[in-house]
Amino acid sequence: MRLRVGEICYANLFPVFYTLKQHFDCSKYDFIQGVPATLNKMLLRGDLDVSPSSSVEYLAHPDLYEYIAGQSVSSIGPSGSILLFSKYPLKKLEGKTISISSHSATSALLLKVIFEKFEGVEVGKYVQVDPPVGEGSREDALLQGFDASLLIGDAALKENRLSHNHVYDLGTLWSAHTGLPFVYALWTARKDLTEPRKKLLQMLTSQVIKVGYLVKFAYPALAPLAPQSAWMAESELISYWENLSYELTSDHLKSMELFKKLLGSKLQ
Repeated sequence: MRLRVGEICYANLFPVFYTLKQHFDCSKYDFIQGVPATLNKMLLRGDLDVSPSSSVEYLAHPDLYEYIAGQSVSSIGPSGSILLFSKYPLKKLEGKTISISSHSATSALLLKVIFEKFEGVEVGKYVQVDPPVGEGSREDALLQGFDASLLIGDAALKENRLSHNHVYDLGTLWSAHTGLPFVYALWTARKDLTEPRKKLLQMLTSQVIKVGYLVKFAYPALAPLAPQSAWMAESELISYWENLSYELTSDHLKSMELFKKLLGSKLQ
């Protein structure tokens, strides 16, 4: 019996998974890689046992899941990689068309909350699209047919290295309006695991908690090892990780409850 563990291969989780695999016994885990939206579906179907999963997946199905206490992927202020690239200022997107990365789950709903609840902007239409591939895209290519585009993860990091008229970090916007951190992902596990897998989950839980402490002091050593160092300076990676939070405090939980309330019927 092995534990099926989802692995998001974005820069934001590189420190966690690299440290986990290098310093702990992972011989009884099968790591299954995917983007957040894909891993959410796999977890819901029971094809995964545990994964860093979009916070909305847990909020939509709390009867199916439990989460590892104290652990998340969050930011207090800028996320660095949940970005809206726009031809216009935020308030000028009334009635406009916005593309949303197909890899996104939580971020797409967060964007809608920001527009509807905070900015009072009624967007004309949201269109789900595959994110650009490669080192980044020229602005006219990214926004072709759209007035703004939401990207997440490494695609957002790459795109932000190029010139854009307007770039908005959704973590910054959330914290500016609420004074709270925003939780993008939780370490989410299914409640219906068999006893052997529950024991493996207990082992992984202990390891992930220890990793959360270790990575805080390891960013300079980890930066040159990250795949993203091929196109990001090591100093940029370190700064990016330092702006993230892998904690799950009372403020993080309060933020999740507020997000759930603001989502209302959108949370399905």
